[in-house]
Amino acid sequence: METKNLTIMFVDISGYTKRTSLTTREKFIHLLDTYKSIVEPVFSEYKGRIVKEIGDACLVVFESPTNSVLCGIELQNKVAEHNRSANFKDRFHIKVAINAGEVHLKDNDIYGEPVNIASRLEKMTPPGKIYFTEAVFLAMNKNEAPIQYIGDKKIKGLPRKLGIYSVLRKYDISKIKKKKRENKRKKEFKKLITFIILIISLVIALTILFLYFPNIKLF
Repeated sequence: METKNLTIMFVDISGYTKRTSLTTREKFIHLLDTYKSIVEPVFSEYKGRIVKEIGDACLVVFESPTNSVLCGIELQNKVAEHNRSANFKDRFHIKVAINAGEVHLKDNDIYGEPVNIASRLEKMTPPGKIYFTEAVFLAMNKNEAPIQYIGDKKIKGLPRKLGIYSVLRKYDISKIKKKKRENKRKKEFKKLITFIILIISLVIALTILFLYFPNIKLF
């Protein structure tokens, strides 16, 4: 059995099972066709190889960790673009989870702990997000995308916690910038209030001083 270091990506539609149970077969097939028409060209663009597809879930491998993260960003961008122009019922969101490590290759399939971790990480990933492990973070070019450390998370079946990271999308960056601006304004406001209190305290102290000691000379 051949072994190889690869980057593994799992992608699927958020809430897919529930959604298919509440729609007709025709609409379900239309959703799946739309989804695959969006994601498959992006996999190819970033040199990702589809290992297998199970319903809406895609298992894709990359030689480059950086390419996998950039692919994840483009996937989310394309889905967001689709949602902006689609009817409400035709909109959907995807989850992207990425891990890297040594895997076993056999009969056009891949096996091993890195695959299992990527699969379990996908279940933890919120809709519209890209989560990846520390293994990907350490190997990728960190200048290619804005990254946020999520924290050490417990992965089912592993005795240790794993460091998990996320790609910051445009709205995430906007929220962070907005929060920084708000924090800056709060600090400036606190400084202003402190200054005003000091001035008022000084005025009160001088007033009391002149009332009790009218003949005192300060200068």
